Amino acid sequence: MIVPVGHFESFKHLIQADASGEIRNEIQEMKVQVSKMYSKRDEVLVCFELFGQFQGQSTPMQHFHLQLLPIHSDLELEVEPSFKSEAEAQGFIYSNEKDVESMALAYCKVEIFKNGKHMSNTVFTPSEHKLQEFRSLEEETLQRGKRPPRLIDPQFGRTVIANLLGYPEKSDWKNCIQTEDEERAMASHIKKLL
Repeated sequence: MIVPVGHFESFKHLIQADASGEIRNEIQEMKVQVSKMYSKRDEVLVCFELFGQFQGQSTPMQHFHLQLLPIHSDLELEVEPSFKSEAEAQGFIYSNEKDVESMALAYCKVEIFKNGKHMSNTVFTPSEHKLQEFRSLEEETLQRGKRPPRLIDPQFGRTVIANLLGYPEKSDWKNCIQTEDEERAMASHIKKLL
């Protein structure tokens, strides 16, 4: 994961606050370097960001973060269709808009890097039907004094990658918990790749 120290709700909020571009450049360089690291294992890097705030919703979804996951290069061509399929199942549609700065709605932005090079950028936004469904649920839950539902499932990206890799149970982070020894071994392995 890449998580800026300063608080930004999303990449679009970071763009608005980072006039010099320093933070964005640092994030981009990190994606490039991690991609180069994984290319040594014949893997491509899938990066995704979820932004779930809806206009008028008082509770922001999260602190901005990017999730970075390596997948074997044999699966590279399946990434975008897999995201499209899951997006459709969850009521999201492919957006022609690549500039998330202008978006007011929830989105999922997916990027693929191969050997340090940016290969693709795909953005998904809620369909009109999804928005209507959400507004109805939001109004209903607020009347009951409960927290409104989220417009986008926080596990969306993990679900896509877990299914693509053939481990659907791993979409729940609780099924990915490792022992301290396993974490140390992984950290040691990653340091060797750098």
